[in-house]
Amino acid sequence: MKSSLYRPVLSPVSLKTEILDNPTKHLEISTRGIIFQSEEAIEAGTTLTASINTVSMTGSLDFVVKVLKCQTSTEGNGYDIYANFYGIEHEAENEILEFISKT
Repeated sequence: MKSSLYRPVLSPVSLKTEILDNPTKHLEISTRGIIFQSEEAIEAGTTLTASINTVSMTGSLDFVVKVLKCQTSTEGNGYDIYANFYGIEHEAENEILEFISKT
């Protein structure tokens, strides 16, 4: 797994996630995604809805990710979650990654 394919979500970006109980199956899994910290371990294969708050008219960037890997945080507290974009258009991925990079 190449780390460059995963963009870290760091402060001041605010990310909220929630487990999606009945995700749509057989959607395209992107080779790109995000890394974020969680206080709790999240099992690989879990599908999450994710939302990043923005300061714009839309209010947030909402998308779905699938957890690829969960490991003890390199910071020593919590877990680093590697999650791939799931079932979203390439342009939407670019918008999310661009927003994360600018903050």
